[in-house]
Amino acid sequence: MAMTGGTAKLVSQGTPPGWPGPVSLYVYYKVESQSIENNQTVLSLGMYVTTPNKWDIGGWTDYNGSYVGTATSGENCKTFDGDIPNFYGTRWLVENQQVTVTHNDDGTKTAIIYWHWGVNSGWPGVMANPSGSFSLPLETIPRASSITSAADAMLGGKCIVKWTPFSTSFRFRLRFSLGDWSFTTGAIHPNTTYAYTYTGYTIPLETASQIPNDTTATMKVTLYTYSDSGGTAQIGGENSATFAVTVPNSAATQPSVSMGLAPVSSLGAAFSGLYIQGKTKVKATLSASGKYGASIRTYSMRVEGVTCGKDDGYTSGYLSQYGSIPVYGYAEDSRGFTGSAAQNISVIAYSKPMIEVSVCERCDSSGNLVDTGTYLRIKAKRTYSPVRSGNTQKNFCQIRFRYKAESAASYSAWTTILAGSSLDSDEIATGALLGGVLSAQSTYLVQVQAIDDVGEAATTTISISTSSVYMHRTKNAMGLGKYVEGENLLDVAWDAHFRGEVRIGDAGMSLKEYIKAVISEGG
Repeated sequence: MAMTGGTAKLVSQGTPPGWPGPVSLYVYYKVESQSIENNQTVLSLGMYVTTPNKWDIGGWTDYNGSYVGTATSGENCKTFDGDIPNFYGTRWLVENQQVTVTHNDDGTKTAIIYWHWGVNSGWPGVMANPSGSFSLPLETIPRASSITSAADAMLGGKCIVKWTPFSTSFRFRLRFSLGDWSFTTGAIHPNTTYAYTYTGYTIPLETASQIPNDTTATMKVTLYTYSDSGGTAQIGGENSATFAVTVPNSAATQPSVSMGLAPVSSLGAAFSGLYIQGKTKVKATLSASGKYGASIRTYSMRVEGVTCGKDDGYTSGYLSQYGSIPVYGYAEDSRGFTGSAAQNISVIAYSKPMIEVSVCERCDSSGNLVDTGTYLRIKAKRTYSPVRSGNTQKNFCQIRFRYKAESAASYSAWTTILAGSSLDSDEIATGALLGGVLSAQSTYLVQVQAIDDVGEAATTTISISTSSVYMHRTKNAMGLGKYVEGENLLDVAWDAHFRGEVRIGDAGMSLKEYIKAVISEGG
């Protein structure tokens, strides 16, 4: 049965003398099949000869060493021999000679068909061992696609990979890899031969574990092409591209921070556990864990706008504000990401005590104010911060005094006149104090002080003059308005108004000159 369904190509022709037409030689070819998997085309080849109707070939020699194929030797060179009986019309010399042609990597191929008929007709120039070749372009076999672009991506977000499929039936897989991590998708069916954009995969945040000390990395994506619907029959080799991935700076990737707070002060046990304005510091104990392989590099604490680190022992300065005060703890990881924790501390308002002394004068034994009195009477008022924790007062304040003669080297011991536990009133008015020990002829210094349990105090010093006299003389000193205290001086209790010159020093310098001299010397 002669070959059908293919194409006949005239390769040689000659007209014997006296013939009405030529003897023609044809190569017949037919594409039997193409294999996408093997990237090959199977061709069936044949050769036949024709003569004009009713004109016999006659006594030609038999043909030997004939061939047809895609090579002149080897497996794809199909050889044949034969005899030539008398015939006219068409005679097949060889049929259905199959050869396999492997295509180029991109699926293209132009086959070269080589042919030879080893016959000699006996007529010069007519079928004398004719041979030759011709090109046969084959249909391109769809091949593996190549990635045209892979967009940079954020971990935890979609990837965008583009390629062009060469067949609507093809399936694809993508393999993403970074370090020791990889993921391969299921079979992807674009069902198109146009440019295709894939956005079907979210790169997990867990991938960040591959880059614990950085925020960016280069990820590789590899494309595999398959000819079957199950995605198992791979076509050709894979194709790869790279793109940048970034670890997002978000709560999901920032360190988890834990913080404990405690007050720090040198106050007594009564104030333990309290934050007191101006008297207490806050110390943070920080711990943290990095996300996705990151380690913790540094810690810090921030309160009242001031940051404290390791060198500060994560301890603030004395707290200057009161009320609910936020404290923030931070940890920075090996990627440079910062996590935080926050707590509020309750700071109790505190200010140093104050003392207001309205009376501190001599009196008699009945407490009557007299300038000759040898007793002392004090009236004073305190102001202080009670420092309450809940309903409990923690800080108390007493009013006390001490005294000394102006010329004495040291004060007496302190004497309390209003105890810290006395809460009915913050004001005290004493009776006669000191049992009459004050000398009417001596000046005394009296210190009245409000001191609280925190340890802060306010002190006022009052000078108690001698009793009032018009004039008091000793051998080489004089007091005016008071008793003179000391030698070789004029001791005056009143304001002085000099209408004449006042001379100073052995040189007799006037007071005005003396003041100028002191100013010029920077005194």
